[in-house]
Amino acid sequence: MSDSEAFRPWTWRSPEVPTETSGSMPRQDAYERVSGEAVYTRDISLPGMLVAKILTSPYAQARIANMDIRQAAALDGVRDMLRYDDPDIACDNVTGCSSAGKYNILTLPGTGDFYQHPMGVAVVADSEEICDRALRLIKIEWEEHPFILDMKESLKPTAPKIMPEVLRLDPTAKEPNTVQMEEFEIGDVEKGFAEADTIIEYEIKRAVNTPAGVAAMVCIAQWRGDFLDLWLHHQHDMGEILSSESVFSGAWDLVGRDESSRPRISPDSRPAGRKDYQPPFAHWSKITLAYPFQGSVFGGLSWLAYSYSFIRLAIKLASRANGRPVKLIYDESNFYCGGDESGTYTCKVGAKKDG
Repeated sequence: MSDSEAFRPWTWRSPEVPTETSGSMPRQDAYERVSGEAVYTRDISLPGMLVAKILTSPYAQARIANMDIRQAAALDGVRDMLRYDDPDIACDNVTGCSSAGKYNILTLPGTGDFYQHPMGVAVVADSEEICDRALRLIKIEWEEHPFILDMKESLKPTAPKIMPEVLRLDPTAKEPNTVQMEEFEIGDVEKGFAEADTIIEYEIKRAVNTPAGVAAMVCIAQWRGDFLDLWLHHQHDMGEILSSESVFSGAWDLVGRDESSRPRISPDSRPAGRKDYQPPFAHWSKITLAYPFQGSVFGGLSWLAYSYSFIRLAIKLASRANGRPVKLIYDESNFYCGGDESGTYTCKVGAKKDG
C-alpha cells in the first residue's frame, strides 16, 4: 500500500473515551527568552570580528551585465569583496532538502530571481554600517528581465524563464518553469464522479504565508588554521554535511549519509564546473558547531536550499579573513521561506444526496 493510500484520516476512528491532554508544559528556556537574557546567534560578538553583507537585487528579475567595485573596495574599513564570478565562489552551489531537493542554486548568483535576492557580491568590513556604505558605492549595469506574478501564467510554454540560473533536477520538470509534477489517485475517482448526484467545480488561490522570525539570518565563521568554528542560526547538525563531499544532484541534508558511495576529495581541490563534486571544508573532528538561542528558525530559512548556501558563503568569506571571525548577516530572512500551501487550487467535488 502506498503512502498516499495509507493516509486516509477520514477513516480513522475517534477514541471511545476521549481524555483531556494537559497543556501545562513549561518551556525550559522560557525565563531566558522573556527576560532578555537569552543570547541568540545575532548577539554573538568575538574579538576582531568582521561583518559581511550581501548585495540584494533591486529588481524582480535582473542580471548583472557589468559591475565596478573599485570605489567600494577603496572605502576605509572594507577588508574584502567577493564577486559572483570570483573562482573562489563561482561554481559553489547547493541543492535543497525536502521539496527543495528538486532544484540546485548557486551560492552567490549573478542573476537576481526576485526582489532583494542576495546575489552579486559580498562585502566584508569592520562594521555593518561600512558594509552598507560600500554596497551603495558599487556601480552596476543591470539587464532587466521579464517577471511573472501569476503561478498559472508561469506554467505556459510561452512564459519567460523566471529562474535562469537554477538547475531543475526532477525528471518530471518541464520548460520553462515547472520544477516537479506529481499525480496521486486514491480509489476510483472516475467511478465516484459517475455515481455522484451533484458536482461542483471551483478555484482557490492562496497567497504565501510568510513566517516572521524574530531572529534574522546570520552565521559566524572563523578559521583557526585547519580548524573551523561556526556559530549557527539553524536547526540541522551541520558537522557531517560540512565535512563531506557534495554534488549538485544530492540534497544537502543527505550529504555524507552514504559512506560507501562517497568520493574522496581533498579539501584543497577546486571544482572546475558546477556539476563537479565539491570538496569538504574540513575533517569532522576539526569542525566545532555552536547553536545559541534560536528565534523562530522557520523564519530563518531553516530547510530550503539557501539556508545551507548562506553557511557556505560565510565559511568562504572567513577563509579569506586571515583567521578573523566573520559574521555574515542578512535582514530579509522572509524572502525565501513561505508555506507550501501557497498556490492555485482547481477543485472538483462530487457528492451524493445522502451525504
